[in-house]
Amino acid sequence: MDEERENFKANLSNLTAENQQLLMERSILENKTEELSRVRDDLNWTLNVILKFNTFP
Repeated sequence: MDEERENFKANLSNLTAENQQLLMERSILENKTEELSRVRDDLNWTLNVILKFNTFP
């Protein structure tokens, strides 16, 4: 019974650590997504400006 309890605690601890790691990774990816969205928007703006010209060097 004690061994099962210790295994449960160890498993719970491992799952908690893994959950924290996944939360951190998700946060990093969300920040990267926001950054890439801003870059995309800037590039689209630039492209629209370029396309307003009849000729572009």
